[in-house]
Amino acid sequence: MILLTGATGKIGREAVRLLGPVRTLVRTPSGGADEVIGDFDRPDTLDAALRGVGTLLLIGPAVASQTTVLDRAVAHGVRHVVRVTNHKAGDDSPVARRREHARIDAHLKASGMEYTLLAPNFFMQNLLALAPEIAGTGGFSGSAGDGRIGMIDARDVAAAAAAIATAPAEHAGRTYLLTGPELVTFADVAREWAAVTGRPVEYRRISAAEHRAVLESNGVPEAGSNAQVFELLAEGDGAWLSDDFAVVTGGCAAGVAGFSGGPRWRKVSYPSLTVSSMDTRTLPRQLLSIKEYLALGEVEPGFTELVEGRLVFSPSPGPRHNHATYALAFQLHDQLPDEFSVVPRVDIDLGLAPDGAPGFSRCPDLLVTTSAAIARTPEEDALRAEDLVLVVEVATPGSKRTDCVTKHKEYSDAGIPFYWILDLDDPVSLVACHRAGEFGYRNSPAGTGRFRTAEPFPFELDLAALLG
Repeated sequence: MILLTGATGKIGREAVRLLGPVRTLVRTPSGGADEVIGDFDRPDTLDAALRGVGTLLLIGPAVASQTTVLDRAVAHGVRHVVRVTNHKAGDDSPVARRREHARIDAHLKASGMEYTLLAPNFFMQNLLALAPEIAGTGGFSGSAGDGRIGMIDARDVAAAAAAIATAPAEHAGRTYLLTGPELVTFADVAREWAAVTGRPVEYRRISAAEHRAVLESNGVPEAGSNAQVFELLAEGDGAWLSDDFAVVTGGCAAGVAGFSGGPRWRKVSYPSLTVSSMDTRTLPRQLLSIKEYLALGEVEPGFTELVEGRLVFSPSPGPRHNHATYALAFQLHDQLPDEFSVVPRVDIDLGLAPDGAPGFSRCPDLLVTTSAAIARTPEEDALRAEDLVLVVEVATPGSKRTDCVTKHKEYSDAGIPFYWILDLDDPVSLVACHRAGEFGYRNSPAGTGRFRTAEPFPFELDLAALLG
């Protein structure tokens, strides 16, 4: 059983949605299916919540009483704790809450329980607090200067937490650093919001002292500590990226553009700058079999894949990606034997799980299969991995880890004979992988310019022309 704390916060609320039926520790009832009333500061209220729990998902502010929760978890035999910490937690940090995070992390590591730490960068949701100032003044103030930040959507942190909580053993003892796919400044955020709203949005650089005064006048809690964080951001505190989100989930974290204005994220609109949900339906809360996944149909803009029963969302590919994909498809089509076809972006059942069990389905950029396999596959079904000769993925900055590591193993395990990874960075290159029995895929050296191969068929491809 999983117990989750912080269920009403920006991470916890999404984690509850993703995990489905899960026990939550709450201070006041909110109508959840398995809520237990309790308080970190009252140890006697924690026992009912922790009874029978195997995994504790500990989300919430860095308060000293979190160590009390950990002590009670030990007493009740909790085996694994997944905790959201701070990416710069340390005993010598100038920020008090980061020092407290470090103390709690040390207490957890000394507890004897298995643990996994999630250390996210700056939350994109913090940007929503700027909405009133933008609405009133046409811009916002901040002391982060031109510091670049690997901002992350808190819902992506929740997705990583949920993935680990459902299969904690393989993540024991790990600390995952979580970021979005890009480094951005607050000036970039202003430009993005201007593009979304259709109105100019100004980023006004102010000193740390001025920023603290603004925060205090607006009644922001911990104004001094928050001003400290922004001053550190100006010095490069958030200027780092990690691919750990892809390692944990197999998916791609959202960028600021997707968060601000993409159809599957929250959108800010003038003149009121109210925040409205853009989700088009309630998504399933349980792990899905292939049959259940295919029955969903089109869930939302972009595309979805299925990884061990969990939905993974990715944004729609951009123009450059699509141009290269279809240019490659045309080159392949002209050289394929008549009984084979090249097909873009259709679901494939990898066959890595028994019928009815949480399944695996990917949607490669291109695949090559027989015309007979296409003819016998109903429109609402997925092609089967056993019918495929070749799959191709076009790597993007947000997908390279997934394409080169996660899908590399999945496609090999599924028995697909050939896998190509196309990288559009200059010069355009292609890595051809072929299965070598029990050893999985063997990778060829990256080819550029004219790419020639005899397998799976004789091909000569002009890689340089794919973006022409």
